Amino acid sequence: MASTDGVGTKIQVAILAGVHDTVGYDLVAHCVNDILVQGGGTALLPRLRGPRGMDPLKVEQIVSGFSRACSEFGLPLIGGETAEMPGTYAEDDYDLAGFIVGVWRRRRRSRAACARATSSWGCPRRPPHERLLARRKVLSRRSATASTAHLPELGTTVGRALLAPHRSYLAALEPLLERDKVRALAHITGGGFPGNIPRVLPEGLGARLRKGSWEVPPLFRLIQKGGGVSDEEMERTFNMGVGMIVVVSPSDLHEVEHSLERRGETSS
Repeated sequence: MASTDGVGTKIQVAILAGVHDTVGYDLVAHCVNDILVQGGGTALLPRLRGPRGMDPLKVEQIVSGFSRACSEFGLPLIGGETAEMPGTYAEDDYDLAGFIVGVWRRRRRSRAACARATSSWGCPRRPPHERLLARRKVLSRRSATASTAHLPELGTTVGRALLAPHRSYLAALEPLLERDKVRALAHITGGGFPGNIPRVLPEGLGARLRKGSWEVPPLFRLIQKGGGVSDEEMERTFNMGVGMIVVVSPSDLHEVEHSLERRGETSS
């Protein structure tokens, strides 16, 4: 298996806030989640691109995020590249990409397996992890210095709220995958529920989500109110606080739920 991803516009928030030790972590976590839904182990190859003469301290902070995530997730960092590209990036800009590879360690689940699974629930995701630019634009209306503004509803600054690390579900879900207790996984990123859940469902099968069964993070409420965004558009754009959908057999429901709870994971 192989996958590739980037951090996207979250880098612009990191630049504005002057915080660079989280975006590398985010890149690794996102790549891990994307390949985790296929049920495989992983190794990572990152790439950092920026202008000529990048600040060594900034590079060190970015790389520290890579290293911290790989150590936490038990992944080998098998190489990488830093490319200075004069004329392509502005003085303070940079970009990140991650290339992740893995192998199947168990038989692959087909979409048909979901037809026999009638129970599913989500692992709440406290900090959002998609569409950073849209969130920053909406929240910036609350303050001229949105990155450093402290909002009581968030209990922190806008910059810190937007730069909260992207969570990986590897530690919580890998034991269940090893025991073949998971029918399917849907990583909820850009596209929200309607853009991601159908990927793991066979034709003719749908999923019903029970609103109110999980707490929507205050940040999403602020975005919706500040931007005048409809419920439907919010759910097509953001994960609304649910980072991973887990589909299981009804007979395994309690075992899976207890396994997640033992690993500090809540579910809805």
